[in-house]
Amino acid sequence: MRILHTADWHIGKRLYQHQRTEEHQQFLDWLLNTIIDQHIDVLLISGDVFDTALPSSESMQLYYYFLHRLYTQTDTTAVITAGNHDAAVRLEADRDFLKMGRIYVFGTLRSDLSQQIVYLPKDQPQIAIVALPYLSENEILSHQSLESTTNRHDRYRSAIRQIYRECVNLIPTDLGKILMGHLTVQGASNTGSERNILIGGLNSVRVDDFPSMVDYVALGHLHQSQSLSGQNYPIRYSGTPLPMTFREAKMDKKISLIELNQNKKMPGENWKEITIPTFRRLVTLEGEINQILSLAASIDHDWKDVYIEVKLLSSQPTVGMADQIRQAFADQGGYVLTVEVMMENHKHHNFSASDIITQSPQDVFDQFYREKHSVQATDLFNEVDDFKRMLSQLLEQIENDKTELD
Repeated sequence: MRILHTADWHIGKRLYQHQRTEEHQQFLDWLLNTIIDQHIDVLLISGDVFDTALPSSESMQLYYYFLHRLYTQTDTTAVITAGNHDAAVRLEADRDFLKMGRIYVFGTLRSDLSQQIVYLPKDQPQIAIVALPYLSENEILSHQSLESTTNRHDRYRSAIRQIYRECVNLIPTDLGKILMGHLTVQGASNTGSERNILIGGLNSVRVDDFPSMVDYVALGHLHQSQSLSGQNYPIRYSGTPLPMTFREAKMDKKISLIELNQNKKMPGENWKEITIPTFRRLVTLEGEINQILSLAASIDHDWKDVYIEVKLLSSQPTVGMADQIRQAFADQGGYVLTVEVMMENHKHHNFSASDIITQSPQDVFDQFYREKHSVQATDLFNEVDDFKRMLSQLLEQIENDKTELD
C-alpha cells in the first residue's frame, strides 16, 4: 500500500493581494499525475486545505474539481483533516456524500474516538489512519478559573497525548498505524508565514507525546518540509506545496511517499520525499532605482512570468518611482507585486511593512522592543515572556471568535 502525505495547500492564498489560482491549479494537476504515476492508494491532506474560513467560489471549484478527478480517474482514497485556517464544520458539511467517493473528511473531534479512525482497504484492512483535525484549547479543555498559562499548556499536551493513545488502543495490533495532526511539535522549524497562535510554545506538543506503537506521523501546520527525531518511526511535516511568501521562495517544496510492506508495517527507511516543481519563480530585489532598472533591462535575466518583490533603497523617494519600476519589469513579462521604499540611512534599523505581514507577532514585537530599548535578545525573552503568553491567548481567542462568527 502506497500513501502520499501532503498538507497546507492553502487554496485561495494571495501574495500581496495577487491571486494564485493558476499556481494552485498547476499543483493539483501535477499532484493528480503523481498519484497516477506512483500508483498511490491513499492521499493524506493534514489540514489547511484552504487559506481562509470563507474560501471563494473559485477556490471551492479548484478543490471539488480535484476531488472529482481523483474519484473518476483513480482508485485512490483521500483522508482530509481541517487545519486552523479552515472552517471545520463547513469543511466536513458534505462528509457523508464524499465518503461514497472514497473521500473521508474530518473537521471536528467526535466524542466517540472510533469515528476518527479510517481502516483501509475497507474489505481487508492493512492500515488504520487516526485522522485528527486542528484542536484548539477551547475544544478539548474545560475552563478553570485563575489557571496559570503553564498549567493550561500542560493540560493541553496531556489531552492531545491521551486522545492519540486512546485511538491507537482501539486499533488491532497487527495493522499499520498512521497518525494525522495539525499542530506544532516543539523543536520543529517554522518559516514565519504560519498563522502564529503558538507563541512561546503554547499549544505545542513534544515528540514523546505521540504513542510508541505507531508507524508514521503525518503532520500539517508548519510550512517547511521536515522530519523530527525522537521516536523510532518517521514524524514528518509535509510543508506547503507553494511558497506562501517570498521568504519561502528558496525552500524546496516536497511531499512524502510512504510504503506499507508485506508485514503491514512501515520501517523507518521505507519512505521518500518527492520534490514539487516550481510553478512560478518568486524573486526579491534590493537596491537603488538605477540598479533595479538595470536588472530589469538586463539580457542576463529572464523575467517572464516572474513575481517580483522590490526593496528600493532611496535617500529621497520621488513620486512615480514605483510605477517606473513596475513598467520596466512588465515590459519584460514580469510582475512587480510590491515596491517597498527603504530609506538608506535607516535600512539597517527599521523593519518594513512586509516584515509586519510575513513575520509572526512575536518576531515583530521582539524586533521593535530591541530597537526601542536596546535590549539583547536573551534579556528580551526573559523580560517579556508574560506578554508573549498573553498575546498568544489573545490571538487564539480572536481565531476562535472568527470561526464561530463564520
